[in-house]
Amino acid sequence: MDKSMLKNMFSSERISISDNSCYVSEQKKAQICDALERLNFSSQIITFIKEFAGVSIGIKIDKQLFQYFHVILPNTASINSSERIEIGRVDCYGQKLSVIFDNLKKCYYLGENSLIASNEDELFKYLLSEDSILPVRILPKTVQLLKNAGWYEGRNIDISNITEKFQSDGILLTESQKCFLQ
Repeated sequence: MDKSMLKNMFSSERISISDNSCYVSEQKKAQICDALERLNFSSQIITFIKEFAGVSIGIKIDKQLFQYFHVILPNTASINSSERIEIGRVDCYGQKLSVIFDNLKKCYYLGENSLIASNEDELFKYLLSEDSILPVRILPKTVQLLKNAGWYEGRNIDISNITEKFQSDGILLTESQKCFLQ
């Protein structure tokens, strides 16, 4: 797979693909790929890094909210000390999770333990699917602020006036947003 195939495979108004590879040092990319070859990393991951380092893919979750997958160059220190290397990051709601390639198992993980793909086609399909969207993680400070404002666990109020206001402004609330407001 190459960048043009990726763009054709996932052309949609919900998906954006940004090619920022011009900002990735070709010399550094070559050094990293050479180091991976010397350490017997699979040609699968070396080709992936050569083709996609610097590419960012966004999936539209809501009107103004995207989840991004950024393909990065692996850290040189991790190459020398591990059979697992970070090849990208998923970024959503301010959360960042590493995408890891395991050279022994020849597969991709989200974080340390969530197996998500065994090849790049599966990787991109997963990262652009609804299954990949990270859940919102509410910080303890936010929970405390909500409680100070009168929110409590199990709250369930009528939000019809709120949903009508959003609808009149041309904004449709998702079921998750409605549950949050209640």
